[in-house]
Amino acid sequence: MVSRCAISILILSALGVPWALEQPSSSVLEFHPAMQFIAKKFSMHKVWIWLGSYGHSCPKPTYVYSNCPHILKELYLPLLEKEWSAQMVNRYVDSQGKARVCGADDLKQSQHYPVMFGRTAAAGEIKQCRTNYPVMF
Repeated sequence: MVSRCAISILILSALGVPWALEQPSSSVLEFHPAMQFIAKKFSMHKVWIWLGSYGHSCPKPTYVYSNCPHILKELYLPLLEKEWSAQMVNRYVDSQGKARVCGADDLKQSQHYPVMFGRTAAAGEIKQCRTNYPVMF
């Protein structure tokens, strides 16, 4: 799957089309050989964001990669200090004394993006396209 994503990014980069890719903070995508190749051949920037800053039910640390640093600057918001209502995992010790973690009821809902994140990303993309890139559609 990473190779398919990398091919798409490679084509977009070669055409000079802006792109952005979101990954969970635990992702190792950037260390894949194909992504390393793209990072060396083209400009690839990364920003750490919190989807919780955009109204998500949990903090959800996330990386966004892009060939447009302006888009990434639009996305950065500090994490809000508040009580988070969602419980993503249940931690427990099993009958043999081994620590375990399993997904909680709120985990499935965490895959959805907050509307504010989508609007902010789109606004940054549109602004960037109007200033530096030809219209491709």
